[in-house]
Amino acid sequence: MKYYVARNDQPAGPFEIWELKANGVTADTLVWHAGLPQWVKASEIPEVTEELSRIALPPTFDHDEYCSRMLKRAAERIRASRQDDFRRQVMYPRPNNYLAEAIVVTVVFCSLITGIIAIVKALNVNKLYDRGLYEQAERESLSARNWVIASVVIGIFSLAYMFF
Repeated sequence: MKYYVARNDQPAGPFEIWELKANGVTADTLVWHAGLPQWVKASEIPEVTEELSRIALPPTFDHDEYCSRMLKRAAERIRASRQDDFRRQVMYPRPNNYLAEAIVVTVVFCSLITGIIAIVKALNVNKLYDRGLYEQAERESLSARNWVIASVVIGIFSLAYMFF
């Protein structure tokens, strides 16, 4: 049987009996269905009253099963992550970033310009590697090494010039 509901003095529907509660019908809501001579309160129709009084219970929840599924998913993610890390380290070992050397050269030889460039290049190596850009990380590593060497050479010539 289809039911109509009065909302803002306008009929709404038709609704199945199980849809009434979801549509905000209460015991005082005016309801009509075929066979009724006039609109009546929902509480005056026994089957509607029964439907409105039902408490919707959620399905049973098996906590142990849920925890077991979540643990399996977490273990699968960890296993996959470790396999990816291992595969990446075997296929593409992390290149040397020459950061320590760049800092030492900058401080000891006072090669500020070339030393700072070497430090920036060294910092980029790990960023590129972590993003999966292995070839670019390798090129940046070589560039950092070259800037470190250039800083040493310039620093030695600068110190020699100052003392002689």
